[in-house]
Amino acid sequence: MKLTLLTKPSCSLCDAMREVVARVGEDYDLEVAERDVMADDGLVHLEYAVPLLMADGLPLFRFRISEAALGRVLEERGCPRRHD
Repeated sequence: MKLTLLTKPSCSLCDAMREVVARVGEDYDLEVAERDVMADDGLVHLEYAVPLLMADGLPLFRFRISEAALGRVLEERGCPRRHD
């Protein structure tokens, strides 16, 4: 599943969300594109709305995330699990 993580520099919430997504990504087949809203004139208006995790252009989580909550959403959307 393709996800987009909107972030900005020096953002502790962004760092925390990035870590959760990476851990969950060990179990699910995820492709995560990270975009810095401060480096994109079209996204800079979202400076105070990050971190924001999106799928198919729709917001999934803003500001905080848990591994359990992300796992539930991925299951609901039929995201395949990685096989060992």
